Amino acid sequence: MMGTIFAPVDQSMVNPINNVSIFLRHDVPCKLLWNDLVNFDDGTVLPTYSNGFTITVTRSDSVLMLNGVPVFSPNIYFSDPIVVHTRFLLSKRNPKKWQKFLIGLEKTVTKCYWAMMNFEARKS
Repeated sequence: MMGTIFAPVDQSMVNPINNVSIFLRHDVPCKLLWNDLVNFDDGTVLPTYSNGFTITVTRSDSVLMLNGVPVFSPNIYFSDPIVVHTRFLLSKRNPKKWQKFLIGLEKTVTKCYWAMMNFEARKS
């Protein structure tokens, strides 16, 4: 399973297992690095894992917007199957904080994908 997660900045990602439906609306079923996203035309619509929910790519000046939300920190995490972008404005000035954030993000993403796979298995 591959995907791109557009990580929301609210409480829905604190415990993704309890918010699988919200997580599914922020996850598209393909891996899109920043270079892929910036090359989409304005108005490009991306399907998500949530049936009927889509993400529309637009721009405001030079800022990439997804459903009207700016993306400030692209490619904050990527591995073979997934990539994560967020609207958090992250600073790498504090390496220990940055490393702690990435470790927490990796754990959250892993939980989300396990929750999503279990959710999909229960649907079938």
